[in-house]
Amino acid sequence: MTNISKIDQHFEEVLKAKEVPYDRHVVRDSVVVYFMTFMLSAEQPLLAEVGIHLQEGDYTDAQIIFRDVHRVNETSTYEEALEVVNQVNALEAGYFAAHVTRDKEIFLRGMMRVGEDTHPLYETLVYGTSIARLLSDIFTEKLGETVPLEMPDDSEDDLS
Repeated sequence: MTNISKIDQHFEEVLKAKEVPYDRHVVRDSVVVYFMTFMLSAEQPLLAEVGIHLQEGDYTDAQIIFRDVHRVNETSTYEEALEVVNQVNALEAGYFAAHVTRDKEIFLRGMMRVGEDTHPLYETLVYGTSIARLLSDIFTEKLGETVPLEMPDDSEDDLS
């Protein structure tokens, strides 16, 4: 077993031990992506993606993305959202960087190096959910209520 497959295997073992539901996909034999859903609030899901790059060596790059931390409503412009995102990145974002897309989705992204001990990756994922909740509140305060994320009916597509 190569080191990289051990890293992937160890992260999957941590998720199973912590009873975190996930969906795992391999993209072009170069990245393993884990998709998870946490809750941003009682009503708002927080979609998380953890990508582990498949490369040789004792360490590899990993990326955590939290989707739809906030979706800017019609009362705020892209430029206003970009200004708030820049302020948040300077003062509040921690290990993550906030980004705003042209369709006014605000998401968080963090990068790190990971070895066979994947607990730091898991802990960063958990810590990131807290950061996402905090930043969601800040975005709501400065940009108005988020546009609710519509989740597809998952009755046929269970992530567990």
